[in-house]
Amino acid sequence: MSLYLGGDAVSGSKLKATVLWSSADLSDNSSGFTALPGGFRATTGLFLYIGDGGYFWDDFVYNNDGQGFRLASVIQEILRGSGDDKRAGWSVRCIADPVNSLPNENILDMPIQIFPNPTANKLFIETNGLSVIQVNIYNAVGYLVSQSNELQRKNIDISQLAMGVYIAEIKTKQVSVKRRWVKM
Repeated sequence: MSLYLGGDAVSGSKLKATVLWSSADLSDNSSGFTALPGGFRATTGLFLYIGDGGYFWDDFVYNNDGQGFRLASVIQEILRGSGDDKRAGWSVRCIADPVNSLPNENILDMPIQIFPNPTANKLFIETNGLSVIQVNIYNAVGYLVSQSNELQRKNIDISQLAMGVYIAEIKTKQVSVKRRWVKM
């Protein structure tokens, strides 16, 4: 995730919520992750850095004997990794990866297309005669950011969305497909 967000030096501010942190900084939460400063529980049972830091378990085993995991600390604008005892209390954030869970289909064979891609203001949907029941728009971390029901026109105003990668889930009575697209 750090590499996707521009590297360790800047990704912390892109993960952090814009509220509840004890110090004002450059946090913009542009990733939509909304990391909160929950601190952590030390192996002694003490709670530390509440309001000052967010610590999250990662699935990466930090050392060879499996006694630690990498953690993400967003005390500052940076993202850091290190290891700790598994008995420590770090936050867990489950993130859906809708992009990697898409089937490997030939997009040209599918009855539903979206265009243009990338786009800035409107996303057009070509359904080849199928009636669209619902369109859900998800951000890069899997949060539903927009929902449209029973579309009369086959376009969606996406001008209010931030720049980034999104998934459009288009549902008809016959088929439901997901399409990745970029908002400029």
